[in-house]
Amino acid sequence: TVTVPQTPKYVPALPTKENHLAIIDLSKAATAEGRAELAVELREALTTHGFCYIVNHGYTQAQNERMFDIADIPMSGVPEDEKRAYTGDSKKTG
Repeated sequence: TVTVPQTPKYVPALPTKENHLAIIDLSKAATAEGRAELAVELREALTTHGFCYIVNHGYTQAQNERMFDIADIPMSGVPEDEKRAYTGDSKKTG
């Protein structure tokens, strides 16, 4: 049996009126044509937004929820003053 550390449950933000986040469908990876299409979609998503949402990846709902719980820790589990210590200036550094 594998023991995993407890993490706070991720609570998603309310939906916005605009959705600019690209959805990448990994089921396309089954064919060469699909992989070529995915490459273009993924490059566009990451260069435009820096993020994407991946579907049809093969993870269970429980696995997906666990990943969201873990990924939220740096956003909600770290005090604001500690986050500010690592704030960058993207206008200055690019």
